[in-house]
Amino acid sequence: MSHIKLIIISVLLTIVCQVNGQDQYFSSRYDIWSDTTLSYRYFENGAINAIQSFEKEELSGVQKYFYPNSQVKAIEFWLGDRPQDSAWYYHMNGALEKRGIYLEGLYEGAWAFYNETSILVRNGSYIEGLPEGKWNFYHDNGQLWQSGELVMGLETGLWKYYDPQGAQTFEGNMKEGVRIGQWYKIDRKDRVKPWKNFN
Repeated sequence: MSHIKLIIISVLLTIVCQVNGQDQYFSSRYDIWSDTTLSYRYFENGAINAIQSFEKEELSGVQKYFYPNSQVKAIEFWLGDRPQDSAWYYHMNGALEKRGIYLEGLYEGAWAFYNETSILVRNGSYIEGLPEGKWNFYHDNGQLWQSGELVMGLETGLWKYYDPQGAQTFEGNMKEGVRIGQWYKIDRKDRVKPWKNFN
């Protein structure tokens, strides 16, 4: 009976260099068999700055980035040296800042953005990096502020606006990011009155 022993050889390298006049610390572990490298970057205070995975000298796999206080700043999945698939970004206090999906390095599909107190600021979809379709924007208290369609990042069609208590205040049509036609004001009793004509 023959036995085969597999020995995995890895190389550990630590580098200190200056970037923008500050010492930057790097360490990398290279796996000869898989041709992958796991790279660690550090802040001057010794806290981890980033954990990056490379395959054949391109960023590939899960990438993690950190604030100087060691709080996670971002988690991304890379393929072919560009972001691909799900990604999460965080404020320095640990609250989620935004989440969504990349396709070929561009925002794609549903994305949501939050403030530092975890309140939703805006959400909607992207196509090839541009906002597209139904988008909602919110007041600081989480109440809906405005809602409508975006086409290639520009407001199009009917847009509705709301006050911080959730009552609708205005509505009107947009074309390529510009107000058009008759706009209406809605009072507290839901009475609709002409406001301004943008023709």
